[in-house]
Amino acid sequence: MNSLTEHARFLLDLKYAEKLQIQEIAREMGIHPNYLSQIFHDAYGISPKKYVMQLKLSKAARMLSSTALPVSAISASLGFEDQLSFSRYFRRHMGCAPTEYRKRQRG
Repeated sequence: MNSLTEHARFLLDLKYAEKLQIQEIAREMGIHPNYLSQIFHDAYGISPKKYVMQLKLSKAARMLSSTALPVSAISASLGFEDQLSFSRYFRRHMGCAPTEYRKRQRG
């Protein structure tokens, strides 16, 4: 891995909850968005966009299992447009709704 990919990952980790555009990250780094996507994929085996979404899912799962925060608060804290889009995305990738996931985790 080189310093560009590490810097990109750092910025994505830092700004994952913002309405993040790869173009903005690339501009901040002084490189072309396509080049950023390519070097990130080469280094981590995943696109920057998918990386951010996996990061959000991971954080959502932790928050659902370890807090009593409403799903709407969790989705907002992760930068989703609304609770419905968050719930659909969560269900599609985790196999159940956020509330069901919470119930399962708490036994």
